[in-house]
Amino acid sequence: MDSTVTLWTLNIDASPIDWKLAASLLDADERQRAQRFVFDRDRRRFIGRRAALRQIIAHHAGTAANDIEFRYGPYGRPSVAGLPFDFNLSHSHGFLLVAVACETRIGVDVERRQDEAIDPAVLQPYLAPAAFRQLCAESPQRRQQAFYAWWTRIEALAKARGTGIAVTPATQLDGSADDLLARALPDAEGQLHTWYPRPLEVSPLHAATLVLSAPGRAVHIKTWSPALSH
Repeated sequence: MDSTVTLWTLNIDASPIDWKLAASLLDADERQRAQRFVFDRDRRRFIGRRAALRQIIAHHAGTAANDIEFRYGPYGRPSVAGLPFDFNLSHSHGFLLVAVACETRIGVDVERRQDEAIDPAVLQPYLAPAAFRQLCAESPQRRQQAFYAWWTRIEALAKARGTGIAVTPATQLDGSADDLLARALPDAEGQLHTWYPRPLEVSPLHAATLVLSAPGRAVHIKTWSPALSH
């Protein structure tokens, strides 16, 4: 792999997936997690996400999807030992986004924009007072756009660092909704990195943000065609 960041997108709800084959790629823990879902749609989405993630990692690593063994950080960030690249994933409803890159830590978040009015108070713990006041002062339409820009940035930064969003200091998120300044913050192991956020256009229905620990990377967005069909 080169220095390019590859972003794989997949609409699980609209993909022709062989669910028996997809389920066969999961390990015992993933199968148990799948059985906890009450609704069949949610169970299928989970199986589709995990199977596609395994196939994407296998595609880049040159290994078998069944052989991948996930481990998880203290805040649930998945990793695989021995990979020559980092990866991160996010999902919203039936939409999956997987980011893969070499020689950089990576975090990504995607959220489907909802039509319902947004309560800006959800973001108040993560924004400095001036930024929160600015968000509240926006028109409903602009507030909706700014909300998802902020939220995906907060989540992607926390995922790149390997921390929960509560660990992200509010004073570091103190600019406007268009503030994409690099920020020096430690990761979950205490190692200092400079994080570079950038917005993504992955779907007309979704907001997304990518965060890297290396600047100036080219980003290629591709649609994953799952080998999960007959």
